[in-house]
Amino acid sequence: MKTKFEAEKIATAAGTAMLITSGKCMNPIVAIDKGKRGSFFTANEKPVNTWKKWIFCHLDPSGVLTVDQGAIKAFEVGKSLLATGVVAVVGMFDRGDTVAIVDENGIEIARGLINYGADEAKIIIGCKNEEIEYILGNGVCSVVMHRNDMVLRCL
Repeated sequence: MKTKFEAEKIATAAGTAMLITSGKCMNPIVAIDKGKRGSFFTANEKPVNTWKKWIFCHLDPSGVLTVDQGAIKAFEVGKSLLATGVVAVVGMFDRGDTVAIVDENGIEIARGLINYGADEAKIIIGCKNEEIEYILGNGVCSVVMHRNDMVLRCL
């Protein structure tokens, strides 16, 4: 059942309605039309673009970032992930790899392409933007993960 609901999240986020019903009977769609039970999920009114669909559906995370509630609130209003919101880094990954973003309970809330390798990300946990430049040097990106390279699960 878990995989059915994961498929539902992917389909509806992509702007496609979905119906889950038993396939044990002949002609399950006809059976639904005649009143047989099923679960219908409406399409998201604002479907995820192709780039974000590719990130979410085709790339397995190489690492995990745990974020605080402040970062989660920022995501809800369309903000990017800054180092100040990161509380833990797990895994081995390079800049540009896919990482999962989880809340402090370990629940995945987003996935995206990171702007730092694992070693750098561990050094800048909780840092403010101006501190990152001092720690890592000039010309570094202040955003750990840009909003355009991040896909949120349903919050």
